[in-house]
Amino acid sequence: MVESNSPAMAGGLRMRDFILAINGKNVTNVHEKIIRKLINRARDSKSMVELLVCQEDIYENTRCKSKLNDLSRATRFETPTTMPIEYIEFSKNRLRTCTIVLNADQNSSFGIETARGQKGIGLYIIYVVPNSPAALAGLRNSDRIVKINGENIDKDKSESIRKKIKSARIINGAIELYVADTHAYKTYKDSTSEDKTSSGILSRIAERCRRRSSTSKTLNTNQNGLLTYFKF
Repeated sequence: MVESNSPAMAGGLRMRDFILAINGKNVTNVHEKIIRKLINRARDSKSMVELLVCQEDIYENTRCKSKLNDLSRATRFETPTTMPIEYIEFSKNRLRTCTIVLNADQNSSFGIETARGQKGIGLYIIYVVPNSPAALAGLRNSDRIVKINGENIDKDKSESIRKKIKSARIINGAIELYVADTHAYKTYKDSTSEDKTSSGILSRIAERCRRRSSTSKTLNTNQNGLLTYFKF
């Protein structure tokens, strides 16, 4: 996960990047926990961290893995000394509606690259092409798509969401995306979980009340033909 508006994002990292080397050391066969420790250690010591990465699908489809560690073939990115102004001024924890409309001379692509969510559920935007219809609509790298044209698709399969985006591009030439950056998405998930928990608790309480009401009414009817009124 590459967090929105982070130094990692400003430095060019994307979601689904596969780490090949850390500060020149090959880590392709190193356990994820150790990789995290190496990165955290460098961060805590305020040292520079140099990562050699490639997209996950490229790594999986490359037969000769050793070629991927050839630095001469790599494009170099560096984190800026100061964070970009658009990162600093961006409002966190706010979901956004972005409407993408293709122009007559831009009818081939919205200008986004996507990656599946965990276990193939949900869809992230990993790259927004500069000056594309998507960029002009306000989409950003690492945005999570929550709704498409008003329909909640957050828990849909990644490939199903991709097909809906493709269909909207081909048929309508436009699409409305309700998206969240990584911070806003966490808040959104937490709030929906709380709503579900509260709803579940209230449902169980209501069910118990109905059962008690039904039992009491039956007993009272058997005794004197009158129904007892319960106020909740």
